[in-house]
Amino acid sequence: MTSVLCLWCLWCLSVRSSRDIFQRVESEILASDPNKKIVLMLNKIDLVPQHVTEKWLAYFRQEFPCIAFKASTQKQATRLARVKGDAEISSQQVLAGSAAVGTDALLHLLKNYCRNRGIKTSVTVGVIGYPNVGKSSVINSLKRSRAVSVSSVAGHTKHLQEVTIDKNIKLLDCPGIIFDEDSLADAGDEEDQSEFSDDEDDDSNTSHGKKKPTSDAKEALLLRNCLTVNEVEDPVSAVAAILRRVPPRALLEIYQIGVFSNIQEFLVRIAMKRGKMKRGGKYDFEDAARSVLVRERKSVGGLCLVNVEDVVDL
Repeated sequence: MTSVLCLWCLWCLSVRSSRDIFQRVESEILASDPNKKIVLMLNKIDLVPQHVTEKWLAYFRQEFPCIAFKASTQKQATRLARVKGDAEISSQQVLAGSAAVGTDALLHLLKNYCRNRGIKTSVTVGVIGYPNVGKSSVINSLKRSRAVSVSSVAGHTKHLQEVTIDKNIKLLDCPGIIFDEDSLADAGDEEDQSEFSDDEDDDSNTSHGKKKPTSDAKEALLLRNCLTVNEVEDPVSAVAAILRRVPPRALLEIYQIGVFSNIQEFLVRIAMKRGKMKRGGKYDFEDAARSVLVRERKSVGGLCLVNVEDVVDL
């Protein structure tokens, strides 16, 4: 019988997933087969400073093997380049290139698993994680070709696809997984919600006894790059979540605006700077908020906190 190993793919800018999510994934994996092993992979490490990557690796390695990785961004169909050596000790110049970094360490770990388990056929590795963390790009980097389709749009992968790397390793490209209970509880209490919110009826979150994802859950998924901006019904609340996570001085530097003390003042300054106005000279807070979310998704460094010291309950 073919053994299965699960590669849980993380993204440096969205590792604030709560501990209970990891525990749920772990319990479900082990419930299906107690012999399965879990390996964590920290992808897109080129988007954060090296010391941040080092701290996250040290944190996650307390419980699971964790590999640093930077997937290839090359556009050609075949002969994708990769750099030898461990990604966690690679220079920023190397990480800034288009070649994959960290493939040697990951393949070495997977092949060691085969040898240590005495597997005579091949090991099948399920590559799992939130949408848009780079799972398909990782597979292409290991295959050194565009074996599976990739896109910057979350949810691009719709079906399982098996890719053979060599005689020892097969990878399963899996659709992104999300949980309805993901929320912004770690970002603030309910009274922290935006004063622009029109939600008044708590019953709107249930239908025929079945709980639906809350607006907070959608905001959390947006901040993890799992949703598009257009899928967020209340962009103002999502921006409020960013303000709770990001130091004001960082926002002042990024947006080059005046000092603000709350979400309303922040959006007023954004609307003034970007000309987001309604008829009659009123500020268009929703359009201003969407422009912030679009900029946050396109920015190289993102706006979410990435330092391990800032995590209270990971």
